[in-house]
Amino acid sequence: MKLLLIKFAILLRGCFLRARARRVKSLKRMKSMVLTLMIISIPHLTSAASQSKTEAAKTPSKLEALGDKMADLVATKDEVGKISMKIIESDGSHKIREISYSRLNEKQSHFTIMRMMSPKDIKGTSLLSVIKGDVEEKWIYLPSSKQTRKIATTDSSARVLDSELYSEDFDIANIKGVQSKILKEESDGTLQIETKLASAKSSYSKAVAWVGKDNLVKKTEVYDKKGALLKIVEFPKYVDVGGGKKRASQINITNVQNKRKTELTLNAVKVNQNLKERDFSTRALAESF
Repeated sequence: MKLLLIKFAILLRGCFLRARARRVKSLKRMKSMVLTLMIISIPHLTSAASQSKTEAAKTPSKLEALGDKMADLVATKDEVGKISMKIIESDGSHKIREISYSRLNEKQSHFTIMRMMSPKDIKGTSLLSVIKGDVEEKWIYLPSSKQTRKIATTDSSARVLDSELYSEDFDIANIKGVQSKILKEESDGTLQIETKLASAKSSYSKAVAWVGKDNLVKKTEVYDKKGALLKIVEFPKYVDVGGGKKRASQINITNVQNKRKTELTLNAVKVNQNLKERDFSTRALAESF
């Protein structure tokens, strides 16, 4: 269980990274903001910087514009909220995890604290992730021993809390070398975006995302190395969280190969709460939100 909790520290690492440029890197910005918006998803939606030079000139400009619009919908300085994770086995049995989270973006630094609220045997276990530049450090607080320990990065291919999320789903390094393009625009204005992965270490070959006319992701299909459909991630509901910002309040992940599902519900979200860097210290890790 401790190992699963450590892996969960990786989950929000990619969720709240902000972009550093507007034009060439705007699709990296889109990727980062999409992760914030969805709390979970596939990190390989698109990257204009690596697009093929043979593609039509209008494609990267449309992707860049889309990235900027999505960022405007979700970008915030800080945020707190709760996540309910329902893990459903192929036979219909299930288990539930409850997590509270808090995060802050400060220039080139990114801070996240997560705390397990249930089940009872791991309640109070807390995780702190601090990213400064390209360097990440993580700590875990164990209430049973009242100790805080620094931890190392774990296997990126492992499941997060035994769900259908993999640690690599939130690794921002996976966007390096990807090739993305708009496959088509549907009659209702929905854009279908395909992203092919270059990393040999990834479990995936490509991801296809459907982005609505409202600039919100509706669905993502993820394919394995053999080109077979592996997972479907759906976003049936979005909510306003203040200041014109949106969040996906419901995310459903279906692994079509092993027939397992993971349903996430995001609630009690509050943005721009004037959080400070001191709220993300190892001392704060042992305290409640």
